[in-house]
Amino acid sequence: MRIAVALVVVVFLAPIAVSATIYVPDNYGTIQAAINASANGDTVVVRPGTYVENIDFVGKAIHLRSEQGPAVTTIDGNRAGSVVTFQSGEGTGSMLDGFSVTNGQADYGGGIYCNNYSSPTITGNIVTGNSGSYGVGIYCYNYSSPTITNNTISGNTAVFYGQGGGISCTDAISTIANNTITRNSAGYGGGIYCWNSSMTITNNIIAGNAAIDDGGGIYGSLSTTVTNCTLYRNSAKRNGGGIFFRKNSSFSTTAINCTFSGNSAASGGGIYCYSPSSPTVTNCIFWGDMPNELSGSSPNVTYSDIEGGYSGTGNIEVDPLFVNSVIGDLHLSWDSPCRNTGDNTVITELFDFEGDPRIHNGTVDMGADEYHTHLYHTGTVTPGSPIEVRVVGDPGSAPVTLALGSGIQDPPKTTPYGDLYLMLPLMWQRNLGTIPSNGVLVFPGTVPTSWQAGEEYPFQALLGPLVPGSVLTNLMVLAVE
Repeated sequence: MRIAVALVVVVFLAPIAVSATIYVPDNYGTIQAAINASANGDTVVVRPGTYVENIDFVGKAIHLRSEQGPAVTTIDGNRAGSVVTFQSGEGTGSMLDGFSVTNGQADYGGGIYCNNYSSPTITGNIVTGNSGSYGVGIYCYNYSSPTITNNTISGNTAVFYGQGGGISCTDAISTIANNTITRNSAGYGGGIYCWNSSMTITNNIIAGNAAIDDGGGIYGSLSTTVTNCTLYRNSAKRNGGGIFFRKNSSFSTTAINCTFSGNSAASGGGIYCYSPSSPTVTNCIFWGDMPNELSGSSPNVTYSDIEGGYSGTGNIEVDPLFVNSVIGDLHLSWDSPCRNTGDNTVITELFDFEGDPRIHNGTVDMGADEYHTHLYHTGTVTPGSPIEVRVVGDPGSAPVTLALGSGIQDPPKTTPYGDLYLMLPLMWQRNLGTIPSNGVLVFPGTVPTSWQAGEEYPFQALLGPLVPGSVLTNLMVLAVE
């Protein structure tokens, strides 16, 4: 009995670790000072502003996040090296969340540098305006394995024949998911470069990137899996406007449910396969790439729509009927021949790049988009700019009511029509009419000049009256830039 009591006393006297929340500049004037003062498990919250620093996580398992998002919170590297560095074996608990990372200049990783087995979580950031030679936006090296999700990686430039304008991985294992990777440039791999690495590239929009040599959108080698990605208007002066695949026979390269359109190269506007690379391509769309869709050693292509035709089980050659390829809207219209014509057996992702169920109508669609009731927008969300809100649904659905909420409730409220994310009372609502025959209702408008950068406005649409059978769309949040 005495032993039991003693043990109880020891338990109650044991120190309890409590995570702290540190604010910048309230508690510390710089982000680096706050990191240095933090302990594992702490959260460092950065108020809006521009912080001219080059920061290093120094191995800390902390959540470094902005208070109000990347539109109003910037880390400026002052061209004095990498803006953010992970080089001390950081794990997934080391998080960089919600910053604009800009004006870095370094040979390796002008924006973000990952080395020495570091595996940080990089999410919700805008990585832009950085320069260097390798992995200008984000560089992963020496068995680092970062998780790179929900970022915008845009306008980063590799000098001369550098590699990976947006992201570069060498001797690394990386997960790259749900990012928008645009207008980056490099010698090889304008958007993403992979060398001797294992990369999982999922649910990304990769557009407008350029390579002086090979791989405008992606340069993939060793083991590269590309799933649910849209590759649009990327260019390479030599091979592989969309993707340049290079591997040896011991590893696999794969493209599943991807859409290639408007990409260009001297050869292989969609994909170029460097011998002996012979990737597996399934459920993809290749349309409008120049001068040809597929080139190099022969890939194994099945259940895909290829302009110019290509032999393989389930392949077709028919206009995919995108909603508007001129402006980059590569959603499928209602009567697209790519609906319900893919191969279900290869599906590994439950949702498409927008979060819609990957197999909606019994058989998977070809391409990155699964046709499903959905609300989205085209155009830049800046005050005074034109914008179009688009509602996807079954033709004839009416009325279509677009609503702006006073906030977001999460978890959502369950209703007979689906999950309601909008907080009541509604701030605004409007009847948009009826879904037309192509399955996409377009509502043009202008971003109000009263909206300010950093603000967010949540919308949902209801297809049909308030009776059983009507459907609530997904939540769409307009984040003002």
